[in-house]
Amino acid sequence: MLKLNGSVNVGFCPGILKGPIKVIGPNVASVRIHVIDRRINPVTKVPNSHMLCFIVKGELASKLLSDSRYDELILVSYHLGTHFRFNNTIGIGRFETQLEMDSFCYKEKKENGKLSYLNRGYYQCIFLGITPVINSNGIYTVDTVVDDPITGKRKHLPFTVFGYYSEIIEKYYTPGQELLIEYKVERSKNERNDGGVEFFTNCIVEKFV
Repeated sequence: MLKLNGSVNVGFCPGILKGPIKVIGPNVASVRIHVIDRRINPVTKVPNSHMLCFIVKGELASKLLSDSRYDELILVSYHLGTHFRFNNTIGIGRFETQLEMDSFCYKEKKENGKLSYLNRGYYQCIFLGITPVINSNGIYTVDTVVDDPITGKRKHLPFTVFGYYSEIIEKYYTPGQELLIEYKVERSKNERNDGGVEFFTNCIVEKFV
């Protein structure tokens, strides 16, 4: 469990390790894990799934590269970070949520072949405000901040919340108040006007603990 300035920042996620692992810098790698959701898609009648991307650094990256068991069940623990992405096509940059792996272990699948579900994280932070997502119906963004003693900077992270919880936040929480958020992670795709495609990591609020 990682603590930033006394705040909880930890998540757990089982899924299928997909290859290849991409080396993106000295002792830094990008790993894809296929995660099954508990929600049933109303169209396909099967559970939703997401291809989540984790960043692995240092000795942990070396360990995973030397023991890459593709298509096997892996359980990872991680914490939320941020990274800056600059889009050369449109000339705009922004900070985005990043999943940074802290540990991993390989697990056996259940006898029926189904994956266990755990996609869950906890994040303690300061509430800044809530705003509706443009061109959406009942979807809101919760803006948060926490002091990061490692970088000495303030870290802003957005969380996605749907109708019911947005009403609770607006009624009971005020800017500057402390939150402990329980969330799950999903991956979304956005098609740009220029025809390009972008993928985003979204933290979906499950409840406030």
